[in-house]
Amino acid sequence: MQTLLDPKCLLEDPVLQNYFQSFNAGAFEQTASLFVADGVLQAPFEEPIVGRSEIVRYLEREAHGMKAKPQFVQTTTNQEGRKVVVKGRVKALIFNVNIAWTFQINHSDRIQAVEVELLASLQDLIQFRPA
Repeated sequence: MQTLLDPKCLLEDPVLQNYFQSFNAGAFEQTASLFVADGVLQAPFEEPIVGRSEIVRYLEREAHGMKAKPQFVQTTTNQEGRKVVVKGRVKALIFNVNIAWTFQINHSDRIQAVEVELLASLQDLIQFRPA
């Protein structure tokens, strides 16, 4: 079963609401607490980050000051729980880029995995190249 949701519906999903609110607040321990103990964060250009403490460490190092702005949600339910694709933007000090987050959420409303994908063109990425 597949359902499309508008951004207002993000607030109706407590997992997504807590993820984006805690991320935007820089409360990365709270963000990581939403994952199962051996949850996985797959960030762009990184090896998978496994486990809550490693996710906290990574977010504190790499995501400080970033603000996520989710704009579109697509949810698919299956036997394991649900897969939620959120598209939006991330704003940081030196860039503003389109992103897709793919969440795997179990029936206990715990995040098993999040894959973060850049939705940027080559032209968009060239602007971040060191001079």
